[in-house]
Amino acid sequence: MERLILDPGPSREGQLLTRRRIRLLCWLICLLAAVLASRMFVLQILDHEHFSTLARGNYLKIVPIPPVRGRIYSSDGVLLAGNVPAYDLVLRTEYLDSLERALPRLQGIVELEDAGPAAVRGQRKSKFRRHFAIKRGLSEQEVARFWVNNHFFPGFEIVVRFRRHYPLADIAMPVIGYVSGIDDAELERVEDRAQYLVLGQIGKAGIEKRYEHLLKGKPGYQRVEVNAEGSIVRVLDVIPPRRGQTLRLHLDAALQVEAYYALEGKKGSVVAVEPGSGRIKALVSYPAYDPNLFVAGISGDMFARLRSSGKASLFNRAIAGQYPPGSTIKPFLALAGMHYEAAPETGLWCPGWFSLPGRPPRVFRDWRKSGHGRMDILAAVEESCDVFFYRLALELGIERMGEFLGHFGFGRRTGIGLEGEKAGLVPSREWKRERRGERWYPGDTVVAGIGQGYMLATPLQLAMATAALANHGERRRPSLLGGGAAEGAAGSRPVPVPVRDAGLWESIEEAMIRVVHGGRGTGRAISRGLGFTVAGKTGTAQVVALEHTDADKALPEEHRDHSLFIAYAPVPAPLLAVAVIVEHGGSGSATAAPLAKRLLVQYLEGRLERQVAGSGPSG
Repeated sequence: MERLILDPGPSREGQLLTRRRIRLLCWLICLLAAVLASRMFVLQILDHEHFSTLARGNYLKIVPIPPVRGRIYSSDGVLLAGNVPAYDLVLRTEYLDSLERALPRLQGIVELEDAGPAAVRGQRKSKFRRHFAIKRGLSEQEVARFWVNNHFFPGFEIVVRFRRHYPLADIAMPVIGYVSGIDDAELERVEDRAQYLVLGQIGKAGIEKRYEHLLKGKPGYQRVEVNAEGSIVRVLDVIPPRRGQTLRLHLDAALQVEAYYALEGKKGSVVAVEPGSGRIKALVSYPAYDPNLFVAGISGDMFARLRSSGKASLFNRAIAGQYPPGSTIKPFLALAGMHYEAAPETGLWCPGWFSLPGRPPRVFRDWRKSGHGRMDILAAVEESCDVFFYRLALELGIERMGEFLGHFGFGRRTGIGLEGEKAGLVPSREWKRERRGERWYPGDTVVAGIGQGYMLATPLQLAMATAALANHGERRRPSLLGGGAAEGAAGSRPVPVPVRDAGLWESIEEAMIRVVHGGRGTGRAISRGLGFTVAGKTGTAQVVALEHTDADKALPEEHRDHSLFIAYAPVPAPLLAVAVIVEHGGSGSATAAPLAKRLLVQYLEGRLERQVAGSGPSG
């Protein structure tokens, strides 16, 4: 018979160890429960508002609404800068790392030009942007292809924006300028950075930059509810954007177009101004670039082609081109000679040359080798006698010449307000000593008398100085903006040019009329067929010191003379003053003067006919 052995169970020590473990576990559970309870108290009671706001933020978003940029019109109602709807493909910055992987597939849907690893690295450096455009201005076909495949591209979206458009393209570019994407350096400088992060673009040149504060408008916002994928479910409320102001310029679009095509095939500039008000009616630089290329972002290859084209189309000649004024300076110096009583009263004999004493004597030639014979001051302007003005310049001296020309605005910026305007140069003894480390010689004064040597002027300066002649001594500041804006009123405040006798204005005007309508005037060829009186002055500025010959046309183009012409009409009540410069165009009478005639006829003939019709007897 088997013996039954009973298990005595755990020992007393084992039981005590088990009970201690159970108690420890219970305390641990209680401690964890207390921690959990305290955390729930913090979350649900103390930090309730904070986390409630965060929770709402997961489905409520503030979406900015870009404003529509203000339009720009000419004085004759032509749209110069407007807006067209456009589609942009953008990527949120949190998805930047996936862009390089997505590019190959994306390339088959939209045409990507400069997008790539380099573009990604550049955008990654931005301190401000939360998204950036992969491509602007998608076609309708690209938009359709993307929407069909958008589930393959998380973080990408198509945004509908208004894109700037310039209907006249390069014709109005020197005045209008352009807008383009704002970079980080510009974002650092602007005060309203948050607005520009919404706008995405800023005026870069011309009127677009000068009046950026009026044109840009103010963004609006909408509060929306979104789903888990970030798509908008509904709009809760909206603060609408404020559209930018519409600007109307003094520019005459018809005259601007005429001036542009008159210069076609040449390099140069035309500026036309209303003398009585200072209103700019045309400001052309040729060649020019199409600003529409820059709006959506110009490719590196295209920009390189513009810079290397050899035509300097990125250069605004009208305000930044500095040229020797040549003989167009002679009416101003003739007036200075009469004002200071430095001009010969009985006339001067012109043998075709002038010399300064020395060993050997320095000889300065007249453009007419046989000379002009006996010259008084009016005939010297009419026939553009160099010898007379060589002598007059010595009588005046460079100090009085500089002072008098300064009254007409030479040697200083006009204040038109366009970035990049140059001041030209009226040289002086001090200038030459400081800038060139040389003393001033009598020969420097002699060549300054015919607008050569160190003297430089911009087309805009020449036009405004010519307008001052037309006004008989009232120099005005150029004005581009009309429509009653405060900035546009600046051109209405005249600055008088002091002369000792008011009758001198009629004398110099008579000399300039003889240039065009006189029997020996250098510009008389354009008088045929004119239905009004023009006061003008031709100019030919040497580019390099060469002896003029009949074979000038055989010279390399870059060595040929510049062609210049200034004029105002109709006399005695001028409505338009013009300055024309054609680079390497040869003589002013052959190239620049006919071009100016074309513009004066286009602008004045219809206006004069309306004036005559309006002054007739009433029924």
